[in-house]
Amino acid sequence: SRPEKRLPFRVYAALIPIIHAKILRKSNVIKSNQTAGAEIAQRAAKFWRKPFIARSGWMWSFNEARRTGQNSQQTLQVLELEKKIFSKADRIIVTTSAMRESILKIVPSSSKKAWVIPNYVDDAKFRPLKFGHKRHEIIFVGRLSPEKNIEQLLRAVVSSDIIVKLVTSEPVPAVVGIAIIGIPVSDTM
Repeated sequence: SRPEKRLPFRVYAALIPIIHAKILRKSNVIKSNQTAGAEIAQRAAKFWRKPFIARSGWMWSFNEARRTGQNSQQTLQVLELEKKIFSKADRIIVTTSAMRESILKIVPSSSKKAWVIPNYVDDAKFRPLKFGHKRHEIIFVGRLSPEKNIEQLLRAVVSSDIIVKLVTSEPVPAVVGIAIIGIPVSDTM
């Protein structure tokens, strides 16, 4: 059986640079995908003397402040972690200019290493199919978390002929909660 299945998480996380030595040693760079968990990737990069890219698709501190309050202990801890991760990174990649500006506020010296690379959709793979009749549709693919602002989207189209399809891995009860604003929701997708 695999070590990550047998070891307690904290032990496994501490041993990642050794357990995965074969692949990490051969890597040219080590990149995190979100701030949550980036400390582990950063530790592995330091251990193997590899450049570390801190990539983030959303600001954890922003979401934590929304959830627990701007000055809550949890938010302040997350801000401190973000500061640590971004200040030690060789490069920083975020998805929006607003995120980059947030990082520059907590780590002003990071301006030359912080880059914006927006999320994208591969339009060669995801393109409209050719049909004779056109419907006005919006298809949302993702999680139904507050920063996605799905409620605003649904409010904007409620009195139109636009069909909104939600493609998500969220459990049906989370989707049904959207119906509270008066929009019928189907769980057939």
